[in-house]
Amino acid sequence: MEVIMLLLVTILVLFLIIKGAVHQGTFDALKEFDEYLDKKEKNKIE
Repeated sequence: MEVIMLLLVTILVLFLIIKGAVHQGTFDALKEFDEYLDKKEKNKIE
């Protein structure tokens, strides 16, 4: 029984770490995309 609990906790921790990493990656990608659009708009104006 204790082994199963330990396994569940380990999976949960790994899941949270992966979810956090994915979320951070998505956030960075959106920020880069935003900056890219910003540059595109500036080039259009000039």
